[in-house]
Amino acid sequence: RLDAAKHILNDVVDNQVSISPDSQVYRDALIELAQLHYQRQEFSEAIHRFTILVDRWVTSPSPPAVSGDLPRSVGPATGGRSVGPGDLAAAGDPAAKGGLGPSIASAGAMLFYLGDSYRRSAAQQDAKLKEMLSKSVRQRIQQERIEKLKQAQEIYGQVIARLDGRPDELSTAERHNLRNAHF
Repeated sequence: RLDAAKHILNDVVDNQVSISPDSQVYRDALIELAQLHYQRQEFSEAIHRFTILVDRWVTSPSPPAVSGDLPRSVGPATGGRSVGPGDLAAAGDPAAKGGLGPSIASAGAMLFYLGDSYRRSAAQQDAKLKEMLSKSVRQRIQQERIEKLKQAQEIYGQVIARLDGRPDELSTAERHNLRNAHF
């Protein structure tokens, strides 16, 4: 079912010319797609999708306006609520499976999961380094790993700067992200 959800979300984000990239439907689908890649440990794709979200709606000097309030979370990873025009089937609750939880639409959460995707991608490269590799391939993977860890550290710093100054106003998920950003 996750494969079907991923296919529908990719279609909404990449192929629907009738859906504007400034629309709430597009943003919701992109959030769900990034979340789905993260949950499936497809960190390169998660990085790609979270980067688009962060660039468009977090760090842009004039982010596109979207109609209505941001949903706390939508789509297949949160019990089957539909994203956009697709008829996504229920694919399970992320909180029950160690997923992202309900506040992925917040700027702090988007930043946190982008940084965490970089960190986890670097950890995946650690496993590759245990394989028999030529010296040049090993050096390339080590350099990529270092760059990903630097990116993660920089992004975690942004999460801390964004969330640290308002501890009494943070949701449980934001406190969790703030705590984990210090690792």
